[in-house]
Amino acid sequence: MFATNGEVIDNLVVTVRFPENPFQASSLVRVRTADDISSYFEDHAGTLYIPPTPAGTVGAEEYTARFVMYFPAAFITPELLNSQGTPPRRFWEVVMPQIVAADPLATAISCQLQCRYL
Repeated sequence: MFATNGEVIDNLVVTVRFPENPFQASSLVRVRTADDISSYFEDHAGTLYIPPTPAGTVGAEEYTARFVMYFPAAFITPELLNSQGTPPRRFWEVVMPQIVAADPLATAISCQLQCRYL
């Protein structure tokens, strides 16, 4: 984890701007299934973002999340540390294959330990 104002990683400078209440939960967000997101990106080749998920979307679920959350280091790539952000499509292309290929038990244990620490 890196904190406060930022980091220098190889030749990239990463600026970190924490929200005022970093551990506050977001409002409810409706999300699509992983298969639905993959299909959307396949059907819309030039799209970087996914539009909001309409109410009644089959398989969609609603979640809240903290503004600052643990993300396993194994899945962090320099591209994700871009201070301008990373479009969801690029995340889907770069990180999702790593998550799918990872050992789910080891990843769950890593996340669980870090979340307890926080």
